[in-house]
Amino acid sequence: MKILYNCLKYTPGTFELSPLYRHIFYPLQRLGTAIFVDSYKDIPRVCARESPDAIMVWLDAATDPQLIKNLKTRASRIGIFGDDDSGFFREWKKFVDVFDVNLTTCPRALNWHRKKGGLAFPWLPTCDSELYRPMDAKKSIDVSFVGNANWQREKFIKGLERRGVGVKCFGKGWPNGFLPEEEMIDVFNRSKINLNLKGVPLH
Repeated sequence: MKILYNCLKYTPGTFELSPLYRHIFYPLQRLGTAIFVDSYKDIPRVCARESPDAIMVWLDAATDPQLIKNLKTRASRIGIFGDDDSGFFREWKKFVDVFDVNLTTCPRALNWHRKKGGLAFPWLPTCDSELYRPMDAKKSIDVSFVGNANWQREKFIKGLERRGVGVKCFGKGWPNGFLPEEEMIDVFNRSKINLNLKGVPLH
C-alpha cells in the first residue's frame, strides 16, 4: 500500500523534526511505501506522479480544503484533526465534506463529524518506539513536564506547587526553555513522574 503523507516537517522556529513527522511518517516508512509531502500545495503534483492508495493530511489553518477536494485520484482521503476539541466549529468546519475518513483526538468530535455526514474514528497520539525508549538513567527529577506554557498548564503547575509538589518544566514560555528532542527523551528517562498536560481527551 502506498501512502502519501503531508504535515509540517519541522517544529516552527527550530530545525527540529516535528513530532507529526517523526512519529507518524517514520513508522509509515517501516510499514511499507510512504511518500512525504512538506507543503499541501504539492499534493496534486506528487499525487499525479505517484498514484498513492491513500492520502493522509495533518490539517492546519492554512490547508486549502478545495485543493484536497478537487484531487483527481481514487486514493482515500484521510484528514487528521489534531485540535478538534477547540477547532471543529471554527477553522475545521470548512473540511466537513472533504475527507473520506476523519481522524480526531477528541471523543466528542466523533459525533460532531458524524452529524455532518462524515466518517470519523478516534486518533490516538503516536511515538516512534525506536527513538522513545527506556534508557539506563538515574532518576534525578521527581516530576517533569515538557511542552509550551499556556494559562491552563501554568494554573495546573502552580496548583501542584502550592501543595508542595515541585515540577521542572521545559518548553517555550518556561524558565528552562525549549528542549531538543534528544534532551527531551533524556528528561523523560530521568523523571520519576512525567506529566501529560495536553488537555485533549485521547492524549
